[in-house]
Parts: sequence; structure tokens; C-alpha cells
Amino acid sequence: MVPILSLGGSDIKDVRAQLAVVAKELYGQGVLTSLGGNLSVRVPDQEAAWITPSGVYKGGLAPEDMVRIDYRAKMVAGPPGLKPSVEAVVHAAVYRSQPNTAAVIHAHPPYSIVLTTLELPILPVTEEATFYCEVPRLPCLPSGSDELAQAVATSLKGSRVVMIANHGVFACGETLREAANELLSLEAVCRLLLLFRQHGGELAPTIPPS
Repeated sequence: MVPILSLGGSDIKDVRAQLAVVAKELYGQGVLTSLGGNLSVRVPDQEAAWITPSGVYKGGLAPEDMVRIDYRAKMVAGPPGLKPSVEAVVHAAVYRSQPNTAAVIHAHPPYSIVLTTLELPILPVTEEATFYCEVPRLPCLPSGSDELAQAVATSLKGSRVVMIANHGVFACGETLREAANELLSLEAVCRLLLLFRQHGGELAPTIPPS
């Protein structure tokens, strides 16, 4: 049994509760599935992070469901019977390589997955879209693998988001809100681009460069 550590109130209130709230939001937005996707937040001043557990309904997570990992993805605290997400190795790799990153989100946003898997470009059809035209993309790599962890950590050194064919998106930020905003903005852009293709063909009008 992995013991639950004795933590300060701010750690529990501001980190684990925050994860539960944002997970519910992202599930409601359709970018997390019932069991797919994971979120984590760095524990301040420690080489550890709280991450959502594996195999638990993402729309109903509670603060006490969260699992604590170290920067090698080893579980160091959490409720009996729960374990970290299989993607914990990816989250840990990002934290090791980026000291300023405080939160990591992995989601399965459908429009982003379709766009990436079909190798469709992100075109500057709106001002928001211009921020994502050069988002790095990766081929499908095994979930929870060291290969995926290294590829994502490297990609996120120069971008807040990375798209993975047949899989999903990883986003990072200096706050959980920032990471969630990047993820949702990218998904909105991908949805709009696919609507352009559906209703206007392949040649979507683009805005002039600034």
C-alpha cells in the first residue's frame, strides 16, 4: 500500500482540487474521454507532481483520487488501489527537461486527432489559427513508452502543444489553466479548419500575414 503523505493545506486545495476541476471541464468539452487523457501539476519546491489516476472516470474525479509521482514516474503517494496514468512517464520527462513548466495535459481531442492523422495542414484562416500553424507533430508512438516520453519532452521545449497522429495532444504551461487554454484553442482551430474543408473544399481562404 502506498501511503498518503502529510501535506500542507495549500497543496491539497490548490493542486489536487484544481486537477479535478479542470479534468471535469475538459471532459465536458469533449477533449477527454471517460477513461482517456491525463493531467498533472508540479508540486512546488519538490521533484514530484500530482497526476490523475489510471482507469477512473474523468468526469467525476475528486481531489483525493489524485496520485503523486516523482520525476521518474514512480508512485510515491495516493489512495490504495489507484495507480498513475500510463502516460506518467511522459509527464515526468517534461518536468525533468523544463523547470518552468508547472502543468502537463494529455487529451484526445477529436478534431485535432483527425487533422493530424490525415496530415492536413493548419492554415491561417483566423488570427487564432496563426498561432498553431507550426505546431510540432509526431507519428503514433506506443502509449507510456520511453520513446514517446522523449519525443514529447523534446517537442515541448519549443512549443506549448504537440500533436500526435492516431493518439492525441500534449499541452504544457506555467499553470494548469494555461495548458488547458492551449489545448482548447488548438482544438477549436482544428474544428474550424475541418468545417472549412467540409463546406468549402480544400482551398480555405486565409488571412494576409501581419
